[in-house]
Amino acid sequence: AISNAAGGRIFLGNGTTNASLAGVSLANAGTIEMMNARVGDQLVLSGTYTGTGGSRLTMDVNMAQNANLADRVVAAGFNGTTTLSLQNIGAGRIYFSTPIVLVSGAGAGATFVAASDASTQAILASNGVVDYALRSLPDGSSWGLVASINTDRASSVATQTQAVTALADFGLATGSEALVA
Repeated sequence: AISNAAGGRIFLGNGTTNASLAGVSLANAGTIEMMNARVGDQLVLSGTYTGTGGSRLTMDVNMAQNANLADRVVAAGFNGTTTLSLQNIGAGRIYFSTPIVLVSGAGAGATFVAASDASTQAILASNGVVDYALRSLPDGSSWGLVASINTDRASSVATQTQAVTALADFGLATGSEALVA
């Protein structure tokens, strides 16, 4: 069993190499640092991950590709509450049809919450048409980033596009100035 005390830090990976840490179980009251500008670091436990006190995981994700690229924690079970700090290493954010899995394993006994830091909040901010959220995934044992279409905004964009097209058809708007609202 691995124990990370309050205020403790365990580092996985660096800017040039991904890392994996394997163990039976982990009691985390400190920080597991996987944020290093590379996706692919892993914490793999054959037993249970337990988040207590100020438990925190820092992780890299790539939101510019629809390829489920992220650092990941995999365990046989999860307990407690852990805060996730996230950094997008991709050039932008797209709508991704498959969630980006950050935590996976058996059981639904844990809660993962998004950190309030600027990087994490920037990842979760809507880009207008696409909303992003940290959620428990439908399998009931995984947590990840989910993208969803903001239907109100998407229909508004479609309506505006139709209006601009109609104006252009009547010669009332031309070129890029027709697209400025």
